[in-house]
Amino acid sequence: MKKAKLPLPGFRTIKTAIAILACLLLYSVIGRENVLLALFATILSMHDSIRRSVNDGINRIIGAVIGGAFGICVVLLAGGLRDSAFLWYVIVSVGVIVLICFFNVIKRKNSIAIGSIVFLIIMLDTSLKSPFMYATDYVVDTVIGICIALFVNQLPLGNLNDRGMLKAVFEKQVKLNYKIYSSKNRNVTKWSGGESTELLIFPADAQFEDRSFDWRIAAAKTSATEFEFSNLGGFMRHIMILDGNVTMVHDGHHTISLKPFEQDYFDGAWKSKGFGACRDMNLILSEDYEGKLIACENNVSCFLKDITQNHFLNSHCVVYCPSGQISIAAFCDEKLIMKIDLDEGELILFENLDSAGGVLKFIPYAEKTDFQKAVCIAAYIAKKQAPKPLNPKLIKE
Repeated sequence: MKKAKLPLPGFRTIKTAIAILACLLLYSVIGRENVLLALFATILSMHDSIRRSVNDGINRIIGAVIGGAFGICVVLLAGGLRDSAFLWYVIVSVGVIVLICFFNVIKRKNSIAIGSIVFLIIMLDTSLKSPFMYATDYVVDTVIGICIALFVNQLPLGNLNDRGMLKAVFEKQVKLNYKIYSSKNRNVTKWSGGESTELLIFPADAQFEDRSFDWRIAAAKTSATEFEFSNLGGFMRHIMILDGNVTMVHDGHHTISLKPFEQDYFDGAWKSKGFGACRDMNLILSEDYEGKLIACENNVSCFLKDITQNHFLNSHCVVYCPSGQISIAAFCDEKLIMKIDLDEGELILFENLDSAGGVLKFIPYAEKTDFQKAVCIAAYIAKKQAPKPLNPKLIKE
């Protein structure tokens, strides 16, 4: 009977403990109260990547400032109504609605929780002599906790993105070549059905208009109920629906109705029409390339290949986050080799995947998602391999 092995703590756990210790020591030295607020911010800001820790810290600071400022304003304007408990509770409840709506308007959904908490404490804690001082202290303590988390997160204690056990320090690390592309400053073009946003084009200096590219990935929105596809002779097209329902009609070839995460594959030279409004992702490949689009489900392997087959030579893999936030974990021979976070609209490009060696797979994870079936879209693109020349000895005269 095998004995159960107790796994060693991961790097994120160790760094969280170090950050807590640093926070406690700092507050004992400077004699500042409310260390619990700083610890709260420290623990929640210690994510498995520095990038996400920074984003989360910014959201918390914004939430604390706005929630505190709103609470102060309400107390100053209607504080005299505290004596009427029912009326005051109604004001508090309506205030939370207003606050949440405001965060949604400024597109800071991740600030809602912390902003609402600060607002509720200011409104309901009658022991607070000065709501303004409390709000100020909360923001200061939050900033201190976040700064400690960011500092500790950068300590050279292994790679926090690997989330592996301590033994990973002594193992050979496998690295992938990749680049993250921001959702900003993208090329948007108008067409008969709506608009198309270019996510990635290869080579990078190629132009869609003159058809000088090898492959291109774009996200499109169709507002018209009927539209025609542009002529792209010499290219093959993959269309995957993200939301909506579309019927594709290819004159003289086939007709297909697509629901979310279903796709169609057709020659760019065909005379093709679409019927129905939707959001879609499309992959366009020149004759020298082959590829496919994959709808990746939450916490499920979306990509699995044996690199020893050399099918990854001169290949690319693109992972696109259409909504919310996702974490991409990459495994090689079942060992976690890297973890990357993507925000809405961002994508990551992996190049020359054969450099990893072994069996490679990617697993996406999202805490919250607007899509029921998939949390991200992966595109696999490879240059077609030239056919091997025939052995002259095998050719019969």
